[in-house]
Amino acid sequence: MKFLIPYLKRLQFKWVVVANAVLLLIAQLSQFYLQQQPAEERTTVIIRILQSNNSSMFWYLIAGIGFFLYYRYKEKQSGYSGQFMGTFWIPLSVWVLGMLITTVMTLKSLAVWL
Repeated sequence: MKFLIPYLKRLQFKWVVVANAVLLLIAQLSQFYLQQQPAEERTTVIIRILQSNNSSMFWYLIAGIGFFLYYRYKEKQSGYSGQFMGTFWIPLSVWVLGMLITTVMTLKSLAVWL
């Protein structure tokens, strides 16, 4: 795990938000497309899987932005000393890990039904 820390410290908030938004958009468009198809058991199950994924990704996005705003607020209160934003990589890393786990679990669930 120690070898990952230097990479995690280089994460940038804007790219994590963009990645989260792209994954959410792809899943949302797939779900919309499937809802236009005739109802079958397989389609219904895939839609439920995508709804679960979309909900998780949306809350990751909200929580990540909330953490960012909290850290920026604390940083502003401390006089921009770098004390708080220097440790922002920790919640950002958890966010990325959560997104990856959610995406892998969704793909694994979809693989069973496709």
